[in-house]
Amino acid sequence: MSPKTIIIFTLCMFVSAVIFAADDRGIRRKKKTAAQSENRVALVIGNGNYESSPLRNPVNDVRAMSETLGKLGFEVTKQENLGFQEMSEAIALFGEKLLQGGVGLFYYAGHGIQYNGKNYLIPIGSGIQHEKQVKYRAVDAGSVLAEMDNARNRMNIVILDACRDNPFARSFRTGGKGLVSMDAPVGSMIAYATAPGKTASDGSGKNGLYTSELIREMQKPDMRLVDVFDNTRRAVRKQTGGKQIPWESRALEGAFYFAGGSSEVIRPRPQEPSLGRLSLETSPSGAAIYIGGKNMGNTPLLFGKLKPGRYEIRAEMDGYRAEEKTVTIGKGEDAKVTLYLDEIVTTTTTRPAPAATTTTLPARAKEWREPVTGMEFVYVKGGCYEMGCGSWTSSCNGDEKPVHTVCLDDFYMGKYEVTQGEWKRVMGNDLSRFKKGDNHPVEEVSWSDAKEFIRKLNAEKRGQYEFRLPSEAEWEYACRSGGKAEKYSGGSNADRVAWHDEEYSGGHHAVGTKAPNGLGIYDMSGNIYEWCEDIYDREAYSKHRRNNPIYADGGSDRVDRGGSWSSDPAGVRCAERSYYSPAYRFHDLGIRLVRTP
Repeated sequence: MSPKTIIIFTLCMFVSAVIFAADDRGIRRKKKTAAQSENRVALVIGNGNYESSPLRNPVNDVRAMSETLGKLGFEVTKQENLGFQEMSEAIALFGEKLLQGGVGLFYYAGHGIQYNGKNYLIPIGSGIQHEKQVKYRAVDAGSVLAEMDNARNRMNIVILDACRDNPFARSFRTGGKGLVSMDAPVGSMIAYATAPGKTASDGSGKNGLYTSELIREMQKPDMRLVDVFDNTRRAVRKQTGGKQIPWESRALEGAFYFAGGSSEVIRPRPQEPSLGRLSLETSPSGAAIYIGGKNMGNTPLLFGKLKPGRYEIRAEMDGYRAEEKTVTIGKGEDAKVTLYLDEIVTTTTTRPAPAATTTTLPARAKEWREPVTGMEFVYVKGGCYEMGCGSWTSSCNGDEKPVHTVCLDDFYMGKYEVTQGEWKRVMGNDLSRFKKGDNHPVEEVSWSDAKEFIRKLNAEKRGQYEFRLPSEAEWEYACRSGGKAEKYSGGSNADRVAWHDEEYSGGHHAVGTKAPNGLGIYDMSGNIYEWCEDIYDREAYSKHRRNNPIYADGGSDRVDRGGSWSSDPAGVRCAERSYYSPAYRFHDLGIRLVRTP
């Protein structure tokens, strides 16, 4: 039997209820009082100490909620004013506790916003400066649901008290909105303290009005769940003169009482058979993997929780013959498979002439290795190209236009992002949060940190050659394989060339593990953001000079390009632009260098 999950999004200081649900397929039920209730686990988080738009009530409400839930039989973990990493870790530990079974309840009070149809919780010190950063600077509410689903415990509740005005509304194109509405699945309730999409104030008292009324109702003995919410709605509507009207979406099965009464309880589901794991690699790495005809991404890959059975695997990569293999996974088995792809040899010795809009490239890219750090560089022949978001891409943003002609001199571009090992050889330390090894990109690098790294590296060379950050124009030219009509760095298939759409718990990947672009450069789409030299200006493209442009007028924010492992496909396009202040650091932000010939 599938688990029943209660999703309760509260838009203004709101506490939800636990619903014990069961289906009717001949399962025997028995009555159980609240005092005899099964295991109940709760995580409550209150964020109010924001640098901008601080909130008065979240910590008070979390404390009141924690005390109330404790009286109602929950084992409560209370957290206040958490940053991104702390929130992520708290949610992960909460997921581990849910493995014990029973009922789980997550409550969050603080700033929350919707972006691209999803709800996000704002940590303390998120550093969000514009909309594009929300996806990887805030906590996706769906991550809580994922932990609950993974635990497969019988009942779960999510309460999001995140209805206040968007604290970043001035810098957001879309302004401020309340959380996005969600339809209640069978056996659940979605409750809003006000209408979906609406916002409400932080409140003037010690606790929010909705929270106060709901806590009062939920502690009354023998009060049915629906009556708790009906009574709360009437009280809030009356006290606000109809300005705030709580709203619910219900698809309930069974009855539940917070205090007293009885709840319908079902037997725990039978245990599933032991699942297996599959570690899959190819030689060369970066091949697209298909299992049962479905594209599963590019190698290396790790598949967990595989049901025992036979799996038909096919590996494909441009320039190589496809390889197929049948793998059998047993109960609890950890399997490791490597597929070896043979290169397709052709008799063609010349390439077709490039289109008029592209630059003639040498038949084989020249490469150079820096002798001290080992950094590798690829020679990029200069030329003219159309910079910006044109017909070769999609999902254009306003700051990616107009498309305009740019002409560049020759330069060397880093073959890979600067790695943790290379950074340590020059700076003697490693700034990275994800310390995964010397072949992983260094991150938590500010623009100012990058300039200091370059200063020290150039001092060692004593003028033999010069290293620097790329200009935006150079970066995009190299990303598009020398100005070609490419959406991503190496073509139109993001999965083949970019690490993207991954959870923060994983972090970046080793450099060079996806396919390179046409110049032999890796990871310009995805993995980590890369700083550029230019000052950010939304209208910079209309102000560029034709030859070797570097925008340096006004403002202080600096451009970064390429997206990261947590960006969606639109965020790893070669045309995508982003920006931060020069002192800003984050664990998906690093550098790639240029060497001037």
